[in-house]
Amino acid sequence: PNSKNKKILIIGDSYTGGPYASNEKMYYNIIKKEFIKNNIDLEWFVLGTGGYGTTQQLLLVEKYQDIIKPDIILHQFCVNDFFDNSIEISRLSTSHNQYYRRPYMIENKIIKVDNFISYTYRFLFKYSFIFQKFDQIYMYKKFRNYGRFTQKISNDLIEKTVKNTEDLIFKIRERVG
Repeated sequence: PNSKNKKILIIGDSYTGGPYASNEKMYYNIIKKEFIKNNIDLEWFVLGTGGYGTTQQLLLVEKYQDIIKPDIILHQFCVNDFFDNSIEISRLSTSHNQYYRRPYMIENKIIKVDNFISYTYRFLFKYSFIFQKFDQIYMYKKFRNYGRFTQKISNDLIEKTVKNTEDLIFKIRERVG
């Protein structure tokens, strides 16, 4: 972070974390190559991973903006982020590991599911490769049986979570100026 070059911070989710592509094929590296061709030399910081939603992206900005002091921030998000930022919708997801593991923004407060099941799940997921594999198999079977969600999501809940995501995006924008 002490470079004299201008800095770019990229925050995102699995599209940024890129679990299925090499860094060479990631969108930000393609942009970087174009910048280099045009003699634009930036110091690059890329933060994101699968399962992240806009709440986690806001937390990344809050944690790293003052450390990195970026001149440019590129915020990558996907349409599914509008649904993954709702604790109510995540509860209905066939991918329960996000529900148990990640924080959510509820009424301007960061909330994480905290009960015996979530503590146990997080502990086993962190320390047991076998648990992770059984969890993947279980989630795959649920997804195959139900699709992405175990039941239909009401329009009111969709509107609520879209509004929540819009608020989070505004908070990120407000934070970075």
